[in-house]
Amino acid sequence: MSRKRILILAASGRNGLATAGALLGSKYHLIGMDEMPRTRVIQLIRKICKLAVFDEFIYFPKYTQKEIPQFILELEKFIKSHKIDIILPTGTHYTLIVSEYKQRLSRSCIVPFENFEKMGFLHDKYNAMKLCESLGIPIPRTLLVEDQKTLDKIKNEIEYPSILKARKGSGTNAVWVVRNSEELQKTYMENIVDDFSDNTDTRDVSRPMIQEFIPGELHDVTSFSVNGNPKAVLSQVRVMTSPLWGGVGVVNKTTDNPEIKEIAIKIIQEVKWDGILMFDFKIDSRDGKAKLIEINPKIWGTTWLTVQAGLNMPLYLVKHSLSEPYEIPDQYEVGLCARWPLHEMDTWLEKPVSVKVFIERVFRFLKMFGDKKMVYDFQLLGLKGLSGVLLCTLLAKIVHLTRVARKLA
Repeated sequence: MSRKRILILAASGRNGLATAGALLGSKYHLIGMDEMPRTRVIQLIRKICKLAVFDEFIYFPKYTQKEIPQFILELEKFIKSHKIDIILPTGTHYTLIVSEYKQRLSRSCIVPFENFEKMGFLHDKYNAMKLCESLGIPIPRTLLVEDQKTLDKIKNEIEYPSILKARKGSGTNAVWVVRNSEELQKTYMENIVDDFSDNTDTRDVSRPMIQEFIPGELHDVTSFSVNGNPKAVLSQVRVMTSPLWGGVGVVNKTTDNPEIKEIAIKIIQEVKWDGILMFDFKIDSRDGKAKLIEINPKIWGTTWLTVQAGLNMPLYLVKHSLSEPYEIPDQYEVGLCARWPLHEMDTWLEKPVSVKVFIERVFRFLKMFGDKKMVYDFQLLGLKGLSGVLLCTLLAKIVHLTRVARKLA
């Protein structure tokens, strides 16, 4: 019997690598696909330093938003010519694109992701907040900024610091911490008013939100469900984020937090979610209560921790889609940590920084290697892949530092 062929989209990022790692050893033929690196040097490094988790790897040119229909046409041709059984998009951008064209792509392969109506609804952060509010789930105070007039009306009434956030976006590229009304106005003018041309189903800053800033730790719930029935649910805490004030998790530890798990389950059941889903929470240090701040309908960046803790959610998703038998354990390992050291290094020079702070950050970085209950995402790369990533990262840092030096000159 020939192996089932699985296409992983946006495959060279943390999410894609973890998805491939989760499926290794399950007798699937794994094909990675991602955008062609912009520079020829990095293209050459990537070709030489192949990623060990994939049987094949394909690069494609980056498509603009207007060219998405052409991308889908080329993707269809690839799926048919390579006899792909399942497509697994990772990352927000490609997950939403595949979901939008799910009906069309489903003629050629299995697309085990929710329809675009549900996917787009939860990706819209304001919609997600309104849903939680209707369910009685604690959230930060959230206001929608329709235009400059709305901003003028509320900017002197809200408490600071506050969060200015795009309704649609991912990571920290559309989230800004503002500490007073002047900073809010400036951030709005620089990042919202002049950025309408970039609005898409993935990222939309046209009507941003202002959210109450919740002090406290960032926690997550990762989940796999079938038609609104939660099958696997895991909680974790972000021990370190990049940026340090509250970005993506670069060091995370599994927990067993019944409060946030119950909230996640309530939402899954309400929307009858099918597939994978991640929830972001802040544990408010003022009252100790969990406040839900975001819902992410995609394969998450810390998937490797979920898998290593004992809940292989990408594998459950694939096997369920193929009607293959699978078993989900009743428990997972609590207290297990995962880290991505290359992203940790990005925080070394984060402001405010001094020689003392820099040394403390480096020392903490090195000290963590002594933790025995720690797994590393870069284990997925293989020696060649790791060498390639290190070289590409070094080149990117040199280019960045060169640009900074030119601005300061």
